[in-house]
Amino acid sequence: MRTDWLVRRCREGDASAWSALVHRYSAYVHTVLVRVFGLHGDDAEEVFQAVWLRVYGRLDSLRDDSALRPWIRQVTLNLARDHLDRKRARRDEVLVDDVEPFDDREELMAELDAAMDVHDLLGELPERCTEILTRRFVGDEKYAAIGAALGMTTGQVSGAIHRCLGRLRELLERTEPGTSAVQGT
Repeated sequence: MRTDWLVRRCREGDASAWSALVHRYSAYVHTVLVRVFGLHGDDAEEVFQAVWLRVYGRLDSLRDDSALRPWIRQVTLNLARDHLDRKRARRDEVLVDDVEPFDDREELMAELDAAMDVHDLLGELPERCTEILTRRFVGDEKYAAIGAALGMTTGQVSGAIHRCLGRLRELLERTEPGTSAVQGT
């Protein structure tokens, strides 16, 4: 599902599009909060909810619908920083040692963005490829388990993984160096 189409549908009040948007980017927002800012528990949940409230309330201010992920990234970064600043101001609640954000945030953000690029490109592959690659590289399933689940031999699974990775590589190569793999981000 194209990002610009999804944003347009959300602006038109389509609840299923909003659910799809939140589902698509929830793990990304959560990972930024936990891995980049070291937020956990109630702190992470509070900022997570604030991000989605802000995105929902200000979606009309997004100038380029295809730039949704960088916009969500910036909203997340801003709200997490604000949250930490407020907590530091209330020193009676948090000691400096209680918050240990990742030392090199930009490096981690680049890794997260690259992972999201690959995730988004998986959606452009045939459904069977997406399922096989997700089972193998996200679910860490063995070839035999994938074959049993999909009615394939281990050799067929191996061949399918090779072909699907080739298709994914072609999609990645179509993107310009130094830009995100997803158009407009």
